[in-house]
Amino acid sequence: MRFEKGHKAATRRHIIDVASKCIRRDGISAAGIAGIMGEAGLTKGAFSPHFESKDALVREALESALGDQQDRLDDDQGRGLNLEGAIRRYLNRAHLQDPASAALLPEIARQPLSTRRNYEKALRSYVSSLAALGSRLN
Repeated sequence: MRFEKGHKAATRRHIIDVASKCIRRDGISAAGIAGIMGEAGLTKGAFSPHFESKDALVREALESALGDQQDRLDDDQGRGLNLEGAIRRYLNRAHLQDPASAALLPEIARQPLSTRRNYEKALRSYVSSLAALGSRLN
């Protein structure tokens, strides 16, 4: 069966998005390939054409989640939101009650070095953006 151009890339993006949600909701250890793929509407066998391992998927899913957060913060900055406004947007009631907001830091420490480094790089960028918003207060 032939698929239209871009189908593989779109499927990969969909798997990453679903994995990001599952990982934040259930934790890295509890989010298995079969569950992620099932939630994505795909079979477990569809995993290997897109990723070499669960570690590779986790690394990309975490990068994606932090990238999305960075994009929202950049949008906040573009709209002139200050640090307090950005924090209030992040810590809104709906976000705090969302099960996909579970803390991942304890599990990040147990991930492969490449995953930890990528996570740290993205997190440093995010913190730098927050610090820039904070410097506007002075």
